[in-house]
Amino acid sequence: MRRALTELRITGPTVTTTADFLHTLLDHPRFRSAEHDTAMIATLT
Repeated sequence: MRRALTELRITGPTVTTTADFLHTLLDHPRFRSAEHDTAMIATLT
């Protein structure tokens, strides 16, 4: 997934993605150790 996010290319002035959030999520220790749940999203936004 990290590679796909790194290679993601979006063009256009009004296109918004969650790519930055997903990079943060992938780096989070709880996510990496598979100790996450959907409530974790609120702590990252």
